[in-house]
Amino acid sequence: ADIQLTELGISLVNRNAKGKQHLRVKKTLVIPRGAVPDVEKLLQRFLALATQLGMQRPGQHFWRLPWESQTPESGWFDDVVKRTCEHLQVQPPPHDKWEGHSSRKGAATAASAIGVMLHKICFFGDWSIKSAAVHDYIDPSAPPTAAARRFFGWLLGLAA
Repeated sequence: ADIQLTELGISLVNRNAKGKQHLRVKKTLVIPRGAVPDVEKLLQRFLALATQLGMQRPGQHFWRLPWESQTPESGWFDDVVKRTCEHLQVQPPPHDKWEGHSSRKGAATAASAIGVMLHKICFFGDWSIKSAAVHDYIDPSAPPTAAARRFFGWLLGLAA
């Protein structure tokens, strides 16, 4: 229920925002319709499969099917990254490692490389605008890429 396709686009509810306990609030993010069409198509395919399997609602984990465990195991995303790299036959540079958390660094770096404003990177990456931590995630030497424009270019069109 925390990921939904709506007329507006992909709606994401972040119930586990980081920060001091008393400051935590549920945050809803909306990726505008058509901004990431491949992701929308993937979610539509999942919904079609869920309907075919007789699922009323996919539940909190959009990608979870009835026969899968209720909660992803710790390290689940690390395993996804590892298997994806093996499938693509890529590996990190020497003395580096790619894990699930690498996706956060990659997304922030890619968005920054194409000129997305820092406050937008902080909002969608769930960093406080006052936090210096976001700077540890952004590699300023990364060049802009077609992939970065494909996934994050829509952020350039949002009002500042």
